[in-house]
Amino acid sequence: MRKILIFLFVVCFTFKIVGQTTEIVPFSTTIANASVADSKSYTAFKNPASLGSVSTSNVGIQYENKYLLKELSTKSMYFSSSTKLINVAICSSYYGYELYNELLCGIVLSRNFNNIFNLGIQYNYYSVYHAASNKRHGSFFPQVGLQIKLSPEFQLGFSTFNPLQQTINTAYIEKRIASVFSLGCEWKISENFNFLFQTDKNISGNYRVAGGFEYEIKDFMIVKTGAFHSDFLVSTIGFGFKIGKSTFHLNAELHPKLGLCTLANLSYCLTKK
Repeated sequence: MRKILIFLFVVCFTFKIVGQTTEIVPFSTTIANASVADSKSYTAFKNPASLGSVSTSNVGIQYENKYLLKELSTKSMYFSSSTKLINVAICSSYYGYELYNELLCGIVLSRNFNNIFNLGIQYNYYSVYHAASNKRHGSFFPQVGLQIKLSPEFQLGFSTFNPLQQTINTAYIEKRIASVFSLGCEWKISENFNFLFQTDKNISGNYRVAGGFEYEIKDFMIVKTGAFHSDFLVSTIGFGFKIGKSTFHLNAELHPKLGLCTLANLSYCLTKK
């Protein structure tokens, strides 16, 4: 009985409550998930153009917990390689549990063009598993991103997730994969102090508006605070720590109705150019 109730809750949550993208898409370590113009780091399944600014080869893992329910957790990982010609990454994400889960895998190609703009293209495969049918159904779709540096202090970012509005047909329903367009900016107020802003539009949903500040303390610690609004105003806070070649991020957000969400991310720098 408990598994049946959890299954029904997960299905309702997945198809009715989520905001801009499906739960399979990991949140970024950028505060308030305002990562579309973030030039400092790369996050799997966010703006693929951000990979063009990365000058190292890295591996990362991430775990997100939604509202203290392990059945609503998202686990993701990525590997990126930086070369003189183009930067490449492979990434994957898993959401759900044994009765219902979603799997997303992607390949990313990104390049920096003379520090003027970054262009990134990602090709994803998304699949859904229902225990009732004991089958996995999936679909391929693209993801495109662009970041333009207007000045040393100001950068614009744009990305689109599933622009062709691909869907998945299962034995019971047609699952619509979120089709989201994002536009935002990064303003470097000072060398260690950044402001980020982003707005998203789901073709089948509402707008989402997010913003926040990130302050780096002596190159080893980052303090982050911000908020986003999509039906409800959600406050967020986060911290980042750099120890040698490793970087650890811990973010949290408090939904006024649903409760606490947490994110832990660990990345390791493998090689430099």
